Amino acid sequence: MRADDQLDLVFDLENLRVDYAEDGSAQFKRIASDNPGRITVFLSGQHVFEPSFVVSADGGDPIVLPPLQVRLGDPARLVFEYQGDGPLPFSIETLLDWQRFKFKVPTSPVPQSAFHKPLASETAIEAPYGLYFAPHDDHSWRQANKTIGKSGFREIWHASLVGVPNAELRSGFESAKVIAVWSRKHDPSLGQAPIDDRTREDIVKLTHGANVNATPITAHGLTLTGQGAFLNLRANFPYDCTSAISLTHVSQRSSYGQDNDVVISRRGFLYPFGHEVEAVWATTREPAEVFPVAGALPVEGGYLRKRLFIQFKQQERSYAETASAATLPFRSIRFESDLSLPLDEPVSVTVSIAKPDGSLWAEKAFWPSAGGKPVMFSALAEDWSGKLVRLSVPVIFIEFDATSADASPVAESDAYWERLQHVQAEYRQSGRGVTGVYDTSVAVAVPRTPLDTSVELIKVQFDAVTELRSVCPASNSLFDLAATQIQARLPMLRATVSESENLGWFSILDPDRNDMETFLQAAPGIIAGDEKRIRLGCSGQSEKSGGFFSLDMTVGGVSRIYGATGQQNTTTALASGGPQTFNPLDYFGDDTVLFGGIKIKDVLQAGLSIAEAQMPKVIQRVRAYPDVPAEIRQSIDWMTEQFQSWPNASTPIFAVQQSSPDLVVESGNPTRFTLSAETSISLDSTLRPKATVSARLSNFSLQLLFGGNGVLIRFRSFVFFIDTAGTTTFRPDIDSVELKGAIMAFIQALQQLLKDILGDIGISINLLPTGVEIQLPSFNFPSLSFGAFLLQNLNIASSVEISFRSQPTSYKFNFSTPDNPFTVAVGIYGGAGSFALTVDIREIRSFSASFGFGAFARLDLGIASGSAALLGGLSYWLQKAEVGGVPTTNIEYLFYVRAYGSVTALGFITVGVDFYLALVIKTGMPSYSEGLVEVSYSVKIGFFKKSFKLTFRRRFNGSGASSAMFASSNPSGRTKREILTKSQWTQYRRAFAGGN
Repeated sequence: MRADDQLDLVFDLENLRVDYAEDGSAQFKRIASDNPGRITVFLSGQHVFEPSFVVSADGGDPIVLPPLQVRLGDPARLVFEYQGDGPLPFSIETLLDWQRFKFKVPTSPVPQSAFHKPLASETAIEAPYGLYFAPHDDHSWRQANKTIGKSGFREIWHASLVGVPNAELRSGFESAKVIAVWSRKHDPSLGQAPIDDRTREDIVKLTHGANVNATPITAHGLTLTGQGAFLNLRANFPYDCTSAISLTHVSQRSSYGQDNDVVISRRGFLYPFGHEVEAVWATTREPAEVFPVAGALPVEGGYLRKRLFIQFKQQERSYAETASAATLPFRSIRFESDLSLPLDEPVSVTVSIAKPDGSLWAEKAFWPSAGGKPVMFSALAEDWSGKLVRLSVPVIFIEFDATSADASPVAESDAYWERLQHVQAEYRQSGRGVTGVYDTSVAVAVPRTPLDTSVELIKVQFDAVTELRSVCPASNSLFDLAATQIQARLPMLRATVSESENLGWFSILDPDRNDMETFLQAAPGIIAGDEKRIRLGCSGQSEKSGGFFSLDMTVGGVSRIYGATGQQNTTTALASGGPQTFNPLDYFGDDTVLFGGIKIKDVLQAGLSIAEAQMPKVIQRVRAYPDVPAEIRQSIDWMTEQFQSWPNASTPIFAVQQSSPDLVVESGNPTRFTLSAETSISLDSTLRPKATVSARLSNFSLQLLFGGNGVLIRFRSFVFFIDTAGTTTFRPDIDSVELKGAIMAFIQALQQLLKDILGDIGISINLLPTGVEIQLPSFNFPSLSFGAFLLQNLNIASSVEISFRSQPTSYKFNFSTPDNPFTVAVGIYGGAGSFALTVDIREIRSFSASFGFGAFARLDLGIASGSAALLGGLSYWLQKAEVGGVPTTNIEYLFYVRAYGSVTALGFITVGVDFYLALVIKTGMPSYSEGLVEVSYSVKIGFFKKSFKLTFRRRFNGSGASSAMFASSNPSGRTKREILTKSQWTQYRRAFAGGN
């Protein structure tokens, strides 16, 4: 021991003896010449264990008040061999001249089975604590043999390890290399170590193992002193596909045996995006104040603080060459920062991924979290048009330690593969794979023209597909990013469908692998209700598409060629090979109708190939001009001649040239339908959008037959147009109306017969708020009189109404009307009546009939005169309607009898009596029977008049049954209603009708 420079060494000599000369000098030399002499130098422990305290977003571990539990490492041992023959001076200078001796270090590398704690005959330095190092045997030490200093100051004795000599370097030596030959287990009761047990063991394996590509640690500085070591160690371990060790980097700096900073990195990937990253544990010494008790003065000190980070080795990853590229909305994703914020230690179930047995994968698989919540990593995703889209996503770190031999795939029993399956299951169950995007225009597939694959991307459900592959020679995560579904709004429908309705879930397809170039197909979504699809149509508001045509298409996909397409009956992926066909049953909904009731899918031909089919195009285009802002045009364009008569070609209701040429105007030209709707939206917000809609159906007929009788209306065309000013033009062009059947032939003959009398009977067309009414010729019969028989006011009229409200086209037929009935008289007997019938292409919608009859008599005696009448009648009314969405048939019957009379005497006294009895029977909603009796009388004397009216009504059954009798006398001025008792009513009835 030398106090001046704190030299404190212990020497142990083996196979060496010391001989003293007469002058007092001493020498040592080998005892056995066939064995080297051994000099073992012992230094005090060179490194101190000190606990580290975790720092995270939620604060981390609290710092413990001093004194901390610390441990001093084992004494350092340097072993040298002397193989010379001559004696050496036995002096401190000779014992410190280590360069003249041969270094004795453990044999390295060795198989892991041969790992052992360094023998007493081998060099071993425990620095850092728990890890035993040894230099290479060709290295040497540089140290002072005598005290160095001046002005009363002395330099602390130290020995620095240097590598092999290199004259080209300024220092003259290569950087030293050391290997870790042994590690001991840490006592967790002492606190958390800066380097954990697994890392120390991996360092030994990677630097000392014979079954790996052993890589030594570079000692940029390794200096031993009597007060502890100065360390500056660094190692980067290359990837080895045959080694199941994820450790990539270790570095450590210490002064006087105390750590200043320690960094440990492990290789991994971010699930599901596949970016290569490292989990980094960084421990640094930082000043801190600790308060023993509240209000006390703080205790200041330097403490080791440990933090966990994610370090990106690959900030940007391209997916263009992956197998799942065509099903992704982005071709690359770049994370904006290369280093995360400090993360929570993965020691809880909210952060770490759990194994099936409930234990945790801990640092091997975890959600990078802060404050117990997954960190949202900011990224820029590049869509397939080159646009950058901002994302904020949670990820799972999965440590990569898979192995495989050569090009062989990883075995299913591989620990990494097992861990990957647990990560995938956790990611799916967590629901965190659904990421909000909210970008108005994202090209989710490779476009052919600008914006033809762009949608308003709302959400993306990310996931990954796993595959057993080789991890040699380069690392391979064994998973590829996938986008299971996306939620999007379709820009080409923005002007047609409301924002809330223009929202659906889709899966992404490869447009180059199907005939329609479909790149989106409807998907079921995430939660209940997501399966609702976008519906393009005007159901209930068909005036948007021309009145006679109501478009209803459940969007099942989006094509680069056709825009939004309908595939309402399937969510399975399109076939990737073979021809595809156009099936109207899949394409259009049941509410896509012509003339309110003819389903478009029933009148279009099915089974045509995509190349042959004339499909609607619902697309978006961009136009740019030199001097004006660009504009986006959204349009629906469709022209088709693929019609067939419906419901059959022999007796069709909707007749087309393709199936029934004899029933249309031009038998040689096909029936054709064109629809064009376009909205122009300028990018200049000061300009208003412009929209036009036009539809045209040409060369077709409507035929309504009932029992062989009916009407055939031949149309040249049916046109609807709305210009940019909102002006509506409606133009039906009817060629002829032909009445068919025996009954209608009779009417048609009457039409011809009366043509000379009534003139040319034409067709009138009325544009109503709810549709178009086409009034066919009406026939007014002249009065017919044969003796006492008289028939007059007989009128036959009919009309066709085409609804704008998705109601079926209806046909009305009237024999006079209730407000203008026909009348029949025979002598004193007479009657009146009317009939009406309304039918559509599906059923009878309403029917009504009424007929009244009676007799009339008059008496004149000179001083007195009077009249009396007795009438009776009945009516029948039927109507079909929907009540609360339930089809209901309402029927009403009315039977009535009326008797009235009056007598006038002396010219100024008049007495009148009127009796009315009726029975109403109603079925449907509501349903009831009701009786009604009304009796009234009046007396007039000169200018004085008094009248009295009694009403009795009773509902016999059905809802709201009640009975009440009311009496009132208007001339008295009383406004109060009085309810008669039963005895009062009986007395009154007997006064007029007699009897009991």
